[in-house]
Amino acid sequence: MLTEQAAENISASFAGPAAELVQRCVDKSLGGCIATYPPELKAFALTLQFYSRRAYEYVRETFHNCLPHQKTLSAW
Repeated sequence: MLTEQAAENISASFAGPAAELVQRCVDKSLGGCIATYPPELKAFALTLQFYSRRAYEYVRETFHNCLPHQKTLSAW
C-alpha cells in the first residue's frame, strides 16, 4: 500500500485524525492489529458518519477498513 518513507512524509504533513488514520493503515499493512482508537479518530469517524453514511463507508473502504465498523460507531 504505502512505503514506510511515504507514510512518514504523509504523517509529517498532517496532524490529528488524518495522521492517525495513515498510521493505522501503515500498521495494518505491516500485519499489526490495533484494537483501540484514539479520541481524535473516534471524533472524526463519528462526525463523518453523522454527516453522510455513504461518505463514511467510502472513506472506510478507501483506507482498507482502518476506520471502525458501523456497529462500533453505534456502540459509542
